[in-house]
Amino acid sequence: MIHTPFLRSSVLFALATCGAGLGAQSPTCRTITLAHGGGVDLLQANGTLSPRIATRGSASVAQFTLGPRAVVSDLDGTRIFDANGAQIGAVIPRVGGSAQQVFPAFHRLLLGSADRVQIFDLSGKPLGSPILRTGSVAPWATMAGAFVVVVDEDRVRFYTEDGAFTGRSHLRSGAYRQTVTVDGGLVALTDDNQCVLCSNDGTPIRTVKNGGAARQRVVLKDGTVIVTDDRDTRISKPGGFGPDSIVPKSGTNRQQVIVSDDAIIIIDDDQVRIFGKDGLPRGAPIKNTGKNRQTVTVAGDRVIVTDDNRTEIFDKKTGGIIGGPIPKTGVDRQRVVADDTRIVVIDQDRVRIFDRTGYPIGTPILRTGNETQDVQLHRDRIVVVDSDRVRVFDRDGLPIGQPIPLKNLAPSGVQIDGDTLGITDENGIRFFDLRTGGQVGSTLHVASPQHLVFPTDRILVVDGSKVMLFDRAGAQVGSTVVTAGDPEVGLLCAFEGAFTKFGVGCRGLSHLAVGTPALGADIAYQVFGAPRNSMATLIVGVTPRSLELGFLGAPGCFSYTDFAVLVGVPTDTEGFGQLPVRLPTDPRLVGATAFTQFLGDGLRVSNGVETRVGS
Repeated sequence: MIHTPFLRSSVLFALATCGAGLGAQSPTCRTITLAHGGGVDLLQANGTLSPRIATRGSASVAQFTLGPRAVVSDLDGTRIFDANGAQIGAVIPRVGGSAQQVFPAFHRLLLGSADRVQIFDLSGKPLGSPILRTGSVAPWATMAGAFVVVVDEDRVRFYTEDGAFTGRSHLRSGAYRQTVTVDGGLVALTDDNQCVLCSNDGTPIRTVKNGGAARQRVVLKDGTVIVTDDRDTRISKPGGFGPDSIVPKSGTNRQQVIVSDDAIIIIDDDQVRIFGKDGLPRGAPIKNTGKNRQTVTVAGDRVIVTDDNRTEIFDKKTGGIIGGPIPKTGVDRQRVVADDTRIVVIDQDRVRIFDRTGYPIGTPILRTGNETQDVQLHRDRIVVVDSDRVRVFDRDGLPIGQPIPLKNLAPSGVQIDGDTLGITDENGIRFFDLRTGGQVGSTLHVASPQHLVFPTDRILVVDGSKVMLFDRAGAQVGSTVVTAGDPEVGLLCAFEGAFTKFGVGCRGLSHLAVGTPALGADIAYQVFGAPRNSMATLIVGVTPRSLELGFLGAPGCFSYTDFAVLVGVPTDTEGFGQLPVRLPTDPRLVGATAFTQFLGDGLRVSNGVETRVGS
């Protein structure tokens, strides 16, 4: 396989330009971890059980999506396992008298002991030297982008992801350890007296002094910095730079802040105000008509405000009122559940459905039990839970199937995943199809059901020390797993890479991609029907499109991507050519997407292929 630097970097340029797409891509979870007194079991979605990982003492299990990896820490040290239970690398011996603490990270393993933090890659290779504590208590650590933030009792220090000290250290100015807030390229270090804003390598940007007695609260969201103290809320410009927009509090208590997309919602004792991220107000203040502070529900482009007496609906972009007021019908305050299309108002005695503007839909759903109803919205279904029954409705309030009787519903006894509704009560565990409302499979009678977990297309039932796996039709998959005590359930997840073919080629040109696009993998982009013993051109872009080329004299041919990179690919006597690429192990590529298409002689073009890089 050919791996010239130019060919390799040309295709990867588009992936790097697009960057990580983890916000849009969801991981796939196919392995279940069961941590208990006797060790750790890894249960696969097909019911296969890996050999038990024996542990000494109380073991903690951390999950990593790169790999994926299960990191097990006990009194013998820390070990790394793949999804099949095979150990990766050697045991990392513990330092001190207790098991190491695994701090959250994405592509690094951060281990904390009583007197140090150590950085490892996900194969267990140490990176840099141990970072010894500077105070008298154990340090902790987190990651800020490609940097590691180590928090001691008296200071915060910044290191590269490979363990090199950046030279940036920030001493605390108050009596207690700083708190750290991270969002992308911004880090906020907050103590009793001030909030220090830094870039993720520790370079200071600015300091916001505390104007009250209690420690400030900090929200970082997409470059906007919001700092609240006892007097007011300060909204900084993107990147944390001033001047600030200052919103003084209007009540007695400290303000509450909600950030949603491009809006900032500030809640005082006597009113709610909506602001843009530029700090400019949107609409008039929403006055409180009751005694207790208002509650706010954000659903898409609407802000729904509820007080002791009523619920109103406002436009998030303008602050203008859309609908309401919806007066309460019972004694207790209303609760609201909403999404992009429906608003469900829950009163003490009934549930009412409204459209996004507050127009009533259907008839009220009256309470049948002795407690206020609970409601879950899921896709095109509304699930209403009384103390004696569960009812499923469509978005217009029409019933789906028959009411499901309940007997002493378990805590978190109603769970929804996909089209499956799981109910746990004294009758047992039952599964229902949300599309029809009908029961799926038989009722499971278990002694002490703890909870249900929905990994991929499976349902996991924990019954004391027994763990059972079922498919969505209610049939058991594999054998019952018996653990040493109640297990702690986790999921090993990974971002799956994939090639997706789209569009059609013209004039005999076609395009395929082979392999699995994951970190470190070998893949190849292939062309068929190209000019023989010549060159075809691979077009690599970051934006898909469908542009018909008839205006260029090629009717029926389409351009499927922009032109970020062009790479020449030699063809053989059959008009076949391929460009081999080895993807690097840079975790920042996970979730990145690129689009490719081949160009032959003239305006002969192939179909397109979308590449999504997995872990």
